[in-house]
Parts: sequence; C-alpha cells; structure tokens
Amino acid sequence: MITGTLRVIIGLILCVTLVLLPSGIAVMRRHKNLIPIILVNVLLGITGIGWIIALIWSFTSNVKEKRSIIELIKALKDGSVD
Repeated sequence: MITGTLRVIIGLILCVTLVLLPSGIAVMRRHKNLIPIILVNVLLGITGIGWIIALIWSFTSNVKEKRSIIELIKALKDGSVD
C-alpha cells in the first residue's frame, strides 16, 4: 500500500516529467533551438499554451545531423561533442 507522502512524491515526479517533456524531446533530437525551447518550456510551460508551443517547436525539423554511436564515442574522447 502506498502512503500519502509517497503518492505526493510520485505525483510531483510525474508532473515535472510531463511539464519538461518538450525540453527532453528537443535534447534527444539535438534541436538547434534547444535553449529557446527550454526557456519557453520553463517560463511559459505552466500556462499550457507555452507548453504546447514548446512541444510543437521541439518536433520541428530544425535539428543537427545525426551521428552514429561510434562517431559519438570518438567525439566524446576528443572533447568535441556539440
């Protein structure tokens, strides 16, 4: 049985995850406008409209080129990850 405190903690974690979903998507997709998306998401995301804007923006095709895992490991070793 889940106690009240644990329910609150789980609920907060789920809410924060949902609110920051557009930022996470932008990070995973290596979006070129990552910082502006995060700012819109954090500053206006709680309004709902800002969250929707950030979510749509994070799915636009303005992303950096994809890398293979081998290229990523080499870049990490060289310190040239962008």
